[in-house]
Amino acid sequence: TVSTDQPGIQFYSSNGNAVALETQHFPDSPNHPEFPSTVLRPGETYKTTTVYSFGTDATSVDSHISGAVPSTLGLTLGTHASFGTFTPGATTTYEASMPASVTSSYSDATLSISDPSAVANGHLVNGAFSLPEPLQARARNAANTATTYANVGSSASPLPLLTWNGPVSNNPVTLGFSQPIKATDPLLRGTYNKTLTLTLSTTTP
Repeated sequence: TVSTDQPGIQFYSSNGNAVALETQHFPDSPNHPEFPSTVLRPGETYKTTTVYSFGTDATSVDSHISGAVPSTLGLTLGTHASFGTFTPGATTTYEASMPASVTSSYSDATLSISDPSAVANGHLVNGAFSLPEPLQARARNAANTATTYANVGSSASPLPLLTWNGPVSNNPVTLGFSQPIKATDPLLRGTYNKTLTLTLSTTTP
């Protein structure tokens, strides 16, 4: 027999004498099986459960992933606005609108409008004639639904319409225009119009 300080298994023969069984003991191994003590008598069935305990090793490595956004200021305009027909001799305020879409990757952005013409600046013109009342404009989106009309500015002093305090993508905007006409305003037959400049800008360097 081999002596051990671990639990073992004892077998007995039919005459009651013990039967030697060699067992192994691994005191320095973290993965050694544990053997429960068992005594078998003649006619008994041997049953046992062996539990193995294994250690695990792991390693960690950091990985960097990124994506870049380019500098973007985008302004898309829809169908041009039209006041329709002006009626001479009637005091009326005509209104028109046009859709727009704004995209900006900057932390701030401003949409403004101006009249770059030196002829009757801020007024609709028909040849050498212009409307007495100034052209007005405004802009609205989901976050700004109560903006009011103001006179269209010059290139040196554009009229601010909307501002954004963060990046925005395809933000729908409705541009509104207003043209007051008094009953005594002279109107020349033909079309009054003006080419305006809409600018999307940022103060971020």
